[in-house]
Amino acid sequence: PVKPEVPTTVEPLGDIVAEKVINKSKVKPGETVTYTINVKNTVEGSTLKDVVVKDHLPKGFTLDATSLQVNGEAATAKATKDGFEVVIPELKGLETATITFNADVSKDIEAGKHVNVAEVTNPEDPDKPVKPEVPTTVDPLGELEAEKLINKDKVQPGETVEYTINVTNTVKGSKVENAALVADQLPAGMTLVKDSVKLNGKAIDVKLIGDNAFEYTIEALKGEETAKLTFEAVVSKDIDAGTLVNVAIITNPDKPEDPPLTPEVPTTVEPKGAIEATKEINKDKVKPGETV
Repeated sequence: PVKPEVPTTVEPLGDIVAEKVINKSKVKPGETVTYTINVKNTVEGSTLKDVVVKDHLPKGFTLDATSLQVNGEAATAKATKDGFEVVIPELKGLETATITFNADVSKDIEAGKHVNVAEVTNPEDPDKPVKPEVPTTVDPLGELEAEKLINKDKVQPGETVEYTINVTNTVKGSKVENAALVADQLPAGMTLVKDSVKLNGKAIDVKLIGDNAFEYTIEALKGEETAKLTFEAVVSKDIDAGTLVNVAIITNPDKPEDPPLTPEVPTTVEPKGAIEATKEINKDKVKPGETV
Protein backbone atom coordinates (compact mmCIF):
# COMPACT_ATOMS: atom_id res chain seq x y z
CA PRO A 1 0.00 0.00 0.00
CA VAL A 2 1.00 3.58 -0.60
CA LYS A 3 1.32 5.57 2.59
CA PRO A 4 1.78 9.22 1.74
CA GLU A 5 2.78 11.43 4.64
CA VAL A 6 3.48 15.06 5.30
CA PRO A 7 5.37 16.51 8.25
CA THR A 8 4.32 19.58 10.21
CA THR A 9 6.13 21.44 12.90
CA VAL A 10 4.25 22.55 15.98
CA GLU A 11 5.73 25.81 17.18
CA PRO A 12 5.40 26.74 20.81
CA LEU A 13 3.10 29.54 21.82
CA GLY A 14 4.80 32.75 22.75
CA ASP A 15 4.44 34.39 26.14
CA ILE A 16 4.92 38.01 27.10
CA VAL A 17 6.46 39.83 30.00
CA ALA A 18 6.52 43.63 30.07
CA GLU A 19 7.95 46.34 32.25
CA LYS A 20 7.52 50.09 32.33
CA VAL A 21 10.08 52.60 33.60
CA ILE A 22 10.35 56.36 33.82
CA ASN A 23 13.49 58.49 33.81
CA LYS A 24 12.41 60.57 36.82
CA SER A 25 10.79 59.27 39.98
CA LYS A 26 10.06 62.84 41.03
CA VAL A 27 9.03 65.66 38.71
CA LYS A 28 7.78 69.21 38.88
CA PRO A 29 4.97 70.89 36.97
CA GLY A 30 6.21 72.02 33.57
CA GLU A 31 8.90 69.35 33.22
CA THR A 32 9.16 66.60 30.58
CA VAL A 33 9.53 62.90 31.39
CA THR A 34 10.55 59.91 29.27
CA TYR A 35 8.72 56.60 29.58
CA THR A 36 10.06 53.23 28.38
CA ILE A 37 8.03 50.05 27.83
CA ASN A 38 10.03 46.84 27.34
CA VAL A 39 8.06 43.93 25.84
CA LYS A 40 9.72 40.49 25.73
CA ASN A 41 8.66 37.18 24.21
CA THR A 42 10.02 34.69 26.75
CA VAL A 43 9.49 31.46 24.78
CA GLU A 44 12.44 30.33 22.70
CA GLY A 45 11.48 29.20 19.20
CA SER A 46 8.14 30.99 19.19
CA THR A 47 7.03 33.95 17.12
CA LEU A 48 4.31 36.40 18.08
CA LYS A 49 2.57 38.45 15.41
CA ASP A 50 0.91 41.85 15.89
CA VAL A 51 1.51 42.45 19.58
CA VAL A 52 -0.62 45.46 20.58
CA VAL A 53 0.74 47.98 23.07
CA LYS A 54 -1.57 50.65 24.47
CA ASP A 55 -0.78 53.44 26.88
CA HIS A 56 -3.12 55.93 28.51
CA LEU A 57 -1.37 58.75 30.37
CA PRO A 58 -2.61 59.90 33.78
CA LYS A 59 -4.38 63.24 34.12
CA GLY A 60 -1.98 66.16 33.84
CA PHE A 61 0.43 64.38 31.44
CA THR A 62 0.38 65.07 27.70
CA LEU A 63 1.95 62.82 25.08
CA ASP A 64 4.54 64.21 22.68
CA ALA A 65 3.53 62.01 19.74
CA THR A 66 6.61 63.00 17.72
CA SER A 67 8.83 61.36 20.33
CA LEU A 68 7.24 57.90 20.06
CA GLN A 69 9.76 55.26 18.95
CA VAL A 70 9.99 51.46 18.72
CA ASN A 71 13.51 50.09 18.96
CA GLY A 72 14.95 53.52 18.31
CA GLU A 73 12.95 54.27 15.17
CA ALA A 74 9.91 56.48 14.69
CA ALA A 75 6.75 54.48 15.25
CA THR A 76 3.51 54.39 13.31
CA ALA A 77 0.79 54.67 15.92
CA LYS A 78 -2.71 55.80 16.70
CA ALA A 79 -1.97 58.71 19.02
CA THR A 80 -3.85 61.36 20.95
CA LYS A 81 -2.65 63.83 23.53
CA ASP A 82 -3.61 61.33 26.26
CA GLY A 83 -2.04 58.16 24.88
CA PHE A 84 -1.38 55.85 21.95
CA GLU A 85 -1.75 52.39 20.44
CA VAL A 86 1.14 50.81 18.57
CA VAL A 87 1.43 47.36 16.96
CA ILE A 88 4.66 45.34 17.05
CA PRO A 89 4.47 43.33 13.80
CA GLU A 90 6.67 40.47 14.96
CA LEU A 91 8.32 39.45 18.19
CA LYS A 92 10.46 36.32 18.08
CA GLY A 93 11.31 34.18 21.07
CA LEU A 94 13.68 35.82 23.58
CA GLU A 95 13.51 39.13 21.68
CA THR A 96 12.60 42.42 23.36
CA ALA A 97 10.86 45.37 21.76
CA THR A 98 11.51 48.73 23.39
CA ILE A 99 9.00 51.57 23.13
CA THR A 100 9.96 55.06 24.29
CA PHE A 101 8.05 58.32 24.39
CA ASN A 102 8.02 61.69 26.13
CA ALA A 103 5.23 63.30 28.10
CA ASP A 104 4.88 66.88 29.28
CA VAL A 105 3.79 67.53 32.85
CA SER A 106 1.11 70.21 33.07
CA LYS A 107 2.02 73.39 34.95
CA ASP A 108 -1.22 73.22 36.95
CA ILE A 109 -1.08 69.49 37.77
CA GLU A 110 -1.93 68.43 41.31
CA ALA A 111 1.01 67.45 43.47
CA GLY A 112 1.19 63.81 44.53
CA LYS A 113 1.60 60.31 43.12
CA HIS A 114 0.61 59.64 39.50
CA VAL A 115 0.61 56.12 38.04
CA ASN A 116 0.95 55.37 34.34
CA VAL A 117 -0.30 51.95 33.18
CA ALA A 118 0.41 50.33 29.83
CA GLU A 119 -1.51 47.40 28.32
CA VAL A 120 0.29 44.78 26.24
CA THR A 121 -1.87 42.19 24.46
CA ASN A 122 -0.51 38.81 23.38
CA PRO A 123 -2.48 37.82 20.25
CA GLU A 124 -2.23 34.17 21.34
CA ASP A 125 -3.79 34.99 24.72
CA PRO A 126 -5.84 38.15 24.09
CA ASP A 127 -8.02 37.87 27.19
CA LYS A 128 -5.08 38.27 29.56
CA PRO A 129 -3.22 41.48 28.68
CA VAL A 130 -0.10 42.35 30.66
CA LYS A 131 -0.40 45.71 32.43
CA PRO A 132 2.96 47.08 33.54
CA GLU A 133 2.80 50.31 35.49
CA VAL A 134 5.15 52.88 36.89
CA PRO A 135 4.50 55.66 39.43
CA THR A 136 6.01 59.10 39.60
CA THR A 137 5.61 61.76 42.25
CA VAL A 138 4.83 65.33 41.28
CA ASP A 139 6.41 67.71 43.76
CA PRO A 140 4.76 71.11 44.25
CA LEU A 141 6.51 74.20 42.98
CA GLY A 142 8.21 76.30 45.60
CA GLU A 143 7.04 79.83 46.34
CA LEU A 144 9.58 82.35 47.60
CA GLU A 145 9.18 85.28 49.96
CA ALA A 146 11.97 87.68 50.83
CA GLU A 147 12.68 90.53 53.20
CA LYS A 148 15.62 92.85 53.69
CA LEU A 149 16.78 94.34 56.98
CA ILE A 150 19.51 96.68 58.21
CA ASN A 151 20.96 96.90 61.69
CA LYS A 152 20.90 100.73 61.76
CA ASP A 153 18.16 102.93 60.42
CA LYS A 154 20.37 106.00 60.95
CA VAL A 155 24.06 106.13 60.15
CA GLN A 156 26.94 108.58 60.10
CA PRO A 157 29.44 108.94 57.27
CA GLY A 158 32.29 106.45 57.76
CA GLU A 159 30.24 103.92 59.72
CA THR A 160 29.73 100.22 58.86
CA VAL A 161 26.27 98.70 58.56
CA GLU A 162 25.06 95.09 58.30
CA TYR A 163 22.34 94.04 55.87
CA THR A 164 20.27 90.85 56.12
CA ILE A 165 18.31 89.20 53.29
CA ASN A 166 15.90 86.44 54.38
CA VAL A 167 14.61 84.17 51.60
CA THR A 168 11.86 81.66 52.55
CA ASN A 169 10.28 78.82 50.56
CA THR A 170 6.69 78.94 51.83
CA VAL A 171 5.37 75.73 50.20
CA LYS A 172 5.46 72.66 52.45
CA GLY A 173 6.81 69.56 50.72
CA SER A 174 8.49 71.45 47.90
CA LYS A 175 12.17 71.88 47.17
CA VAL A 176 13.59 74.60 44.96
CA GLU A 177 16.87 73.56 43.36
CA ASN A 178 19.27 76.41 42.64
CA ALA A 179 16.74 78.05 44.86
CA ALA A 180 17.28 81.69 44.18
CA LEU A 181 19.67 84.00 42.43
CA VAL A 182 20.19 86.80 44.92
CA ALA A 183 21.64 89.98 43.47
CA ASP A 184 22.37 93.02 45.59
CA GLN A 185 23.43 96.43 44.32
CA LEU A 186 24.41 98.85 47.07
CA PRO A 187 23.41 102.48 46.64
CA ALA A 188 26.01 105.06 45.66
CA GLY A 189 28.09 106.04 48.64
CA MET A 190 28.29 102.54 50.09
CA THR A 191 31.02 99.94 49.54
CA LEU A 192 30.66 96.21 50.10
CA VAL A 193 32.96 94.57 52.64
CA LYS A 194 33.87 91.75 50.27
CA ASP A 195 34.70 89.01 52.76
CA SER A 196 31.69 89.69 54.97
CA VAL A 197 29.01 87.82 53.00
CA LYS A 198 27.61 84.85 54.94
CA LEU A 199 24.86 82.28 54.43
CA ASN A 200 23.24 81.11 57.65
CA GLY A 201 26.26 82.35 59.58
CA LYS A 202 28.93 80.71 57.39
CA ALA A 203 31.23 82.62 55.06
CA ILE A 204 30.56 82.01 51.35
CA ASP A 205 32.12 82.88 48.02
CA VAL A 206 30.03 85.17 45.87
CA LYS A 207 30.31 86.62 42.39
CA LEU A 208 31.50 90.18 42.93
CA ILE A 209 30.36 92.92 40.59
CA GLY A 210 32.54 95.95 41.09
CA ASP A 211 32.89 97.36 44.61
CA ASN A 212 29.25 97.54 45.60
CA ALA A 213 27.37 94.54 44.18
CA PHE A 214 27.34 90.75 44.27
CA GLU A 215 25.38 87.70 43.12
CA TYR A 216 24.85 84.37 44.86
CA THR A 217 22.79 81.28 44.05
CA ILE A 218 21.24 79.38 46.96
CA GLU A 219 21.70 75.73 45.97
CA ALA A 220 18.53 74.30 47.50
CA LEU A 221 15.71 75.52 49.68
CA LYS A 222 13.19 73.05 51.10
CA GLY A 223 9.61 73.92 51.94
CA GLU A 224 9.25 76.22 54.96
CA GLU A 225 13.03 76.74 55.16
CA THR A 226 14.64 80.18 55.31
CA ALA A 227 18.07 81.10 53.97
CA LYS A 228 19.69 84.05 55.75
CA LEU A 229 22.24 86.11 53.83
CA THR A 230 24.18 88.77 55.71
CA PHE A 231 26.85 91.21 54.60
CA GLU A 232 28.47 94.47 55.66
CA ALA A 233 28.85 97.77 53.86
CA VAL A 234 30.88 100.87 54.67
CA VAL A 235 29.29 104.31 54.35
CA SER A 236 31.53 106.77 52.53
CA LYS A 237 33.00 109.55 54.65
CA ASP A 238 32.05 112.19 52.10
CA ILE A 239 28.52 110.93 51.43
CA ASP A 240 25.71 113.47 51.35
CA ALA A 241 23.08 113.38 54.06
CA GLY A 242 19.73 111.86 53.12
CA THR A 243 17.98 108.52 52.62
CA LEU A 244 19.69 105.55 50.97
CA VAL A 245 17.58 102.63 49.71
CA ASN A 246 19.15 99.22 49.15
CA VAL A 247 17.23 96.81 46.91
CA ALA A 248 17.89 93.08 46.49
CA ILE A 249 16.68 91.02 43.52
CA ILE A 250 15.61 87.40 44.06
CA THR A 251 14.49 85.10 41.25
CA ASN A 252 12.68 81.76 41.60
CA PRO A 253 13.77 79.13 39.03
CA ASP A 254 10.56 77.17 39.67
CA LYS A 255 8.61 80.12 38.31
CA PRO A 256 10.87 81.89 35.81
CA GLU A 257 7.92 83.69 34.23
CA ASP A 258 7.14 85.50 37.50
CA PRO A 259 8.73 88.90 38.14
CA PRO A 260 11.64 88.78 40.60
CA LEU A 261 11.21 89.71 44.25
CA THR A 262 12.70 93.09 45.11
CA PRO A 263 12.80 93.56 48.89
CA GLU A 264 14.27 96.89 49.94
CA VAL A 265 15.31 98.71 53.09
CA PRO A 266 16.06 102.40 53.63
CA THR A 267 18.56 104.01 55.96
CA THR A 268 19.11 107.67 56.75
CA VAL A 269 22.54 109.24 56.54
CA GLU A 270 22.75 112.00 59.14
CA PRO A 271 24.78 115.12 58.36
CA LYS A 272 28.19 115.52 59.91
CA GLY A 273 28.17 117.64 63.06
CA ALA A 274 30.04 120.99 62.86
CA ILE A 275 31.86 122.18 65.99
CA GLU A 276 32.28 125.86 66.92
CA ALA A 277 34.18 127.02 70.03
CA THR A 278 34.53 130.34 71.85
CA LYS A 279 36.52 131.25 74.90
CA GLU A 280 35.74 134.01 77.39
CA ILE A 281 37.35 135.47 80.47
CA ASN A 282 35.60 137.27 83.26
CA LYS A 283 38.12 140.10 83.46
CA ASP A 284 39.79 141.89 80.63
CA LYS A 285 42.30 143.47 83.09
CA VAL A 286 43.86 141.75 86.06
CA LYS A 287 46.53 142.40 88.70
CA PRO A 288 49.24 140.06 89.90
CA GLY A 289 47.83 137.59 92.45
CA GLU A 290 44.21 137.79 91.24
CA THR A 291 42.13 134.82 90.09
CA VAL A 292 40.30 134.76 86.75
